[in-house]
Amino acid sequence: MSLAAAQAFRQRLNAEPSLREPFLYAYEQSAEAVIALGHAQGFDFTEAELDEELSSIAPESRTPFEQQFAQDIERRMRGELNDRELELVSAGGTPACNPAQSQSGAAKA
Repeated sequence: MSLAAAQAFRQRLNAEPSLREPFLYAYEQSAEAVIALGHAQGFDFTEAELDEELSSIAPESRTPFEQQFAQDIERRMRGELNDRELELVSAGGTPACNPAQSQSGAAKA
């Protein structure tokens, strides 16, 4: 386990848009889910290492995905829903039972 693995995982998230939705879903579930996703992608890091990596990103050097992720975290801290959760609620669902969704917003079977 290493901080370098957490850094490499963050770089993969930025390079591969298809990994972002599973990451966001895992993040909503638990730290263990994010670590499991990282492990499935070949990265071995701890929760503390991931926290250190994510908190070390200076706001001015964030990628667009990282900026959106940081805004989602701030919204959650204020008790607000993000766009994906608002879409889910408006369709009759609840954020607590948010299924993994494709980029188009359609639920996966």
